[in-house]
Amino acid sequence: SRILSRVSSTTSDSDVCLSCFCCLAMPLVDPVIYSVQINKVITLLVVVLTLAACGGTTAEAPEVSIGEQATVDAGITESLKEKPEPTAILIPKPTATPIQIPAFTYVLPTSTPLPKRTAIPTPVPTPTPIAFNSTGSVTSISVPTLIATPLPTPTPVLEVHLIPSLIENNIQSITNDIWDSNWIWLEQSWDASSTGRISKTLLRQDDNIIAILETNNCIRNSNTNSLGDDCDRSIRRSQIRNHQSFQINKELIYTFTVSKILTQGNSDSGNYINFFEIKPWTDGITFTVPTLSLYVNPQTNQMNVIQSLGNHAIDPNTQNDIVQPLGKLLEGWNNFQIHIKHSANSDGYLRIYQNERIIYDYKGKTSYKHNRPIKYWIGPYICCGKIDSLPNEPNHIFVYKNVVAVEKDLKD
Repeated sequence: SRILSRVSSTTSDSDVCLSCFCCLAMPLVDPVIYSVQINKVITLLVVVLTLAACGGTTAEAPEVSIGEQATVDAGITESLKEKPEPTAILIPKPTATPIQIPAFTYVLPTSTPLPKRTAIPTPVPTPTPIAFNSTGSVTSISVPTLIATPLPTPTPVLEVHLIPSLIENNIQSITNDIWDSNWIWLEQSWDASSTGRISKTLLRQDDNIIAILETNNCIRNSNTNSLGDDCDRSIRRSQIRNHQSFQINKELIYTFTVSKILTQGNSDSGNYINFFEIKPWTDGITFTVPTLSLYVNPQTNQMNVIQSLGNHAIDPNTQNDIVQPLGKLLEGWNNFQIHIKHSANSDGYLRIYQNERIIYDYKGKTSYKHNRPIKYWIGPYICCGKIDSLPNEPNHIFVYKNVVAVEKDLKD
């Protein structure tokens, strides 16, 4: 009865659980079958087991209203209802719609044939003059770009077949036909000398002078000085010497343009034709040698310079020559400039330009000691026995123009 009254006075989950178990266990407590003591023991065990099973407690539960209990019971009942299992819905795979790319056609434009080009001769550029610093080294050189364009055939410097008619018109006194100390060219007075007759080998044509070196013919000079006749010394020449003169220790600029007409001679005999020289004047008693000479081989056109720093014409033991190659004498006109300070000391210098390009640069002594006026010669000259080693040597022709010599200070 105590158990039943307990059940009726509570509504907690633990009490409901206890009531259920007590109701199930009540049939086991039967006073008919068991004695009073045994029934007490059984009843106690049932209570203990029921509390243990339900996790309950003997503490008082809070009171719950009938409405609240009904709401709880309804929620429990709803949660216990069987819920339908969710059905998976298949998502269809998207179908790729192909992109239609329009066809692309490239049409080449119609080409118009280019007109044929007419070749125009390209003028040859003029190189920029070379500048020097205080040490004499080159500071700038302008090299023109070569263009593979055929150039027009250059006008010959000299029509060789016209020489006989030039000779006919160059009548000169026989007396002065080997040496002429007042030979006029371009209103200047020159000394002219030729072993093949001046009238035949030194021909004036406009502003040019044509110098012909006859190698197998030598005309003796009846007015021979103490040096002896050129023919006796195996010399061949066709030269002129300007009456202009300069003193030593002056800075000078010599300018001339030259063309060698024929390419012939002995290529194995070195550079044996002198075509320009600077030489202290000789009175025919005291001998001198050139301080500067330019030589060429008439077959190969190779050039060299010879500087004589000792007057070996007086004393062979003083010979002190500098010999250096200069490159080639070019076909056609060659423009030469020679910048020099004639000095027997170390303050001298020599620079040689060919067509505005420096080909020789020297600093130091440029002369032996002397007190003679300095003169210069142009024209071909074979010296002192060399012709004897050149059998059947052909004649040679050189043409000169623009021959000038000035002091550097005056030119500036």
